Amino acid sequence: MTLSSIFFSDGNSLNLLLTTTLVRTTGSHMEQLDVLKKSIRNSLGSENPAYLQLRRGYWQVRNQALLLRKLWMRRNFDPSRIFLNLGGGLFMQPNWRVLDYCSEYYPLRSSLLDYNVNLEIEEKLPFDSNSVEVIYSSHCLEHLQRSITPRLFREIHRVLRPGGWLRLTVPDSDMAYFAYLRGDYDFFGIEGPSSPPLAQAFLGFFSAGPFDKGATEQLNQDIQTLTKTEFLDRYCPATVDRNTIDYSHHVNWFNAEKVRSLAISAGFEDSRIWKSGYKQSQSPMLRGPGFDENIPHCSLYMEMEKCGDDSH
Repeated sequence: MTLSSIFFSDGNSLNLLLTTTLVRTTGSHMEQLDVLKKSIRNSLGSENPAYLQLRRGYWQVRNQALLLRKLWMRRNFDPSRIFLNLGGGLFMQPNWRVLDYCSEYYPLRSSLLDYNVNLEIEEKLPFDSNSVEVIYSSHCLEHLQRSITPRLFREIHRVLRPGGWLRLTVPDSDMAYFAYLRGDYDFFGIEGPSSPPLAQAFLGFFSAGPFDKGATEQLNQDIQTLTKTEFLDRYCPATVDRNTIDYSHHVNWFNAEKVRSLAISAGFEDSRIWKSGYKQSQSPMLRGPGFDENIPHCSLYMEMEKCGDDSH
């Protein structure tokens, strides 16, 4: 009997298990339930009605279990110190505010977020200039359209205090690019030629565009004749139709050179931008539990410090 057949043999038992597990677990233990949900999704498929039913129940009980903990944390915020997790979802640590966006795909209860903001629509972050001490963002920016990225970097620079830090982790498109060139199925988590096409897995790393199996030949030609930046920009449109492509997809690409260029254009000084590594932040705060825990094998880690007295 498969794992999925056990879980879906009795919907009431499933909901009871989810509720009991969530109420009894906090922090990193909840990640174990995430792994379980993902394994069921991989077994049944993301569009399977039984999985979609599980997903709805999962979010309902998870939201409920976390609300009291979030309210308690808010009562103990130090208003003089603002740490911001951009796209942090259910992240909870003292003095950390979370800015994310509730959507049909990501049905968080809005009361669990400190700021419910659609970064593709809102032009300003909801903070005064020079007011945020630290910003951390893990695997968020690749879900935002390429066209809005420069504006977001300018806003991050604006709201950071002088001496404030940004730590950014995103999928490293350079790693995916070279993994595809060498035919590395393991990097993309697929078993070999009998699995989904390697080109499909590669494009899914940074692009939500539809995959046409017949286009693999053109892709292979382009990757040989275009520069890396030209290739990534061609296969990653600057804008996407949100009526057909939801926020679960990757619609943006990043490598160290692109992040550095965006940061410099936003006002950060080149000498205060670093390529970092897994759990290697220059800030001890950002090396602790809850940070850098999302797919480190294919992640890019970048840090930057805002310098000077910037009043604009």
